[in-house]
Amino acid sequence: MNIAITFRHLETSEAVKDYATEKVAKLQKFLRQPMRARVTLAVENKKSRCEAEINAGPAHFVATETLDDMYAAIDGVIDKLERQINHEHGAKIAKTRHAESAGQFAAQATGPRGEGTDRGLRAPHSESDAASLPASAGKTVKLTDIVTLDRVGLAEEGVRLDKRASLLRLSGLLAHGLDAPPERILAILEEREALQSTGIGDGVAVPHGTIEGARGQVGALLLCPGGVDFDAVDDQPAKILFGVVGPRQAVEHLKVLARISRVLRNGEFRARLLAERETNHAFELLRVEDDALG
Repeated sequence: MNIAITFRHLETSEAVKDYATEKVAKLQKFLRQPMRARVTLAVENKKSRCEAEINAGPAHFVATETLDDMYAAIDGVIDKLERQINHEHGAKIAKTRHAESAGQFAAQATGPRGEGTDRGLRAPHSESDAASLPASAGKTVKLTDIVTLDRVGLAEEGVRLDKRASLLRLSGLLAHGLDAPPERILAILEEREALQSTGIGDGVAVPHGTIEGARGQVGALLLCPGGVDFDAVDDQPAKILFGVVGPRQAVEHLKVLARISRVLRNGEFRARLLAERETNHAFELLRVEDDALG
């Protein structure tokens, strides 16, 4: 078996490379002859693109996927390749996977996330940890399932933070729900940002990543009325930062990212959220808007 991973128009990430290699390698058990795989990971028009070509004897399979998150794009390509192999050989291929974001970052997932991972971490047994989404959860994802009042922050009015300062502030909030120091969480978020900006436009950024050992998705909300230069897709400063860190479980991670997008797509709600100067009022606004979506 031979797997070649190539990065194009983005910095090489060992976490992403390892993830892609691991996922592609699992396809070998469905093939009758040794596999040769070429995978290209690229960023085009601020979108994550995964292209894969597999040869195994006379069998030849090709798949591509373009999404907001590199981890999600890789997962999408693996799904397509499995379907092609299944069709070609009549194999019964298991559909269950264990993966992150990145995905998001998908529209995020993935994952650009963890996108960096940090090994050996565990979620704390605390009241704050109660608001995290278990990886096995089958219910509708709600933001108030992963965010608590102590994970809502407000930057000083009139102060414009730089990107690293805002990520450090967000990391401090996320640390309330994870057994990891803010500096370690910051490193995870910065690795994801180095792969591709999580600024999704309309003044919103969704920094995210994965931590091995976390029991569920943990979220935090940071409001920055002064704006942060996040290299967003619309080149506008980010004023609402919603951070998400959790275990490498692509399905749950993408559900959370999709929920964030739904809740924050309402421009009137975003304006009301940024007008609040008390964290408890901002949290209540989020809860009401979240509940209204069902």
